[in-house]
Amino acid sequence: MIKILDYIVPIFVTIVLIVAIKEKKDIYSLFIDGVKESINIVFKIIPFIFAIIFVVNFFEKANCIKYFSTLLKPITNFLKIPVEVLPLLLFSSLSGSAAFGMLIDIFEKVGPDSLAGKIASLVCGGSETTFYILTVFFSLTKVKKTKTILFCALAIDAMVIILSIIFANTF
Repeated sequence: MIKILDYIVPIFVTIVLIVAIKEKKDIYSLFIDGVKESINIVFKIIPFIFAIIFVVNFFEKANCIKYFSTLLKPITNFLKIPVEVLPLLLFSSLSGSAAFGMLIDIFEKVGPDSLAGKIASLVCGGSETTFYILTVFFSLTKVKKTKTILFCALAIDAMVIILSIIFANTF
């Protein structure tokens, strides 16, 4: 069976090369300029990425997740939120890799068809690494007024969590 997705990148590169040759562009120089620009972007966002990684690792190593889970257990029980899913709800906006690691842990502990597994699946599928995206966006665009965007992004993350809990408990 032919998979069209396997051919999209080679077709795109071929089209770009044909257009560049047709318009008599210096392909190699343009490529090198693009690489230089990409390296500059990477160096601009690295400090922000390290900050996010530090915060996630700090919370994991300091057992803050365990303390938060214990502290919020009465509330999570009342809202029918399994305690296993709480770390995922707290970190899904920070780190996608941490969120998916927690998702796998939930699947291994209680199974994908459990209430915790369903909530975790819905949250991972519907949420975005808000702080990572905003960090990259703000560091590259020099946007100074970030309160409204941050509020909207976190409101959307909260809605994803709320709807995930409702749908998992309903269906």
